[in-house]
Amino acid sequence: MEANRTACEKQVEWSMAMVTSLNPLIGYDTAATIAKEAFKVGKTVRDLCLEKMRAGTLKKKDSDAVVTEAELNKALDPRGMTEPSA
Repeated sequence: MEANRTACEKQVEWSMAMVTSLNPLIGYDTAATIAKEAFKVGKTVRDLCLEKMRAGTLKKKDSDAVVTEAELNKALDPRGMTEPSA
């Protein structure tokens, strides 16, 4: 038996659990709001965050600075979520 890598990656991207890794970056309340909105509108957490980032409305926790795409990609890296941090 062999896993379908593409299907597995798609399932991870569509998981609302992806939002938990954003807590340190944007805060719990904002992350929870994003999860609810993503579910409601049928978008991935990543896609919704990218839209908000490009609109200048995805702010860092306790800051008026907008999250960068690099910061977002790092936070939403599923492989990074499964590896111990240094």
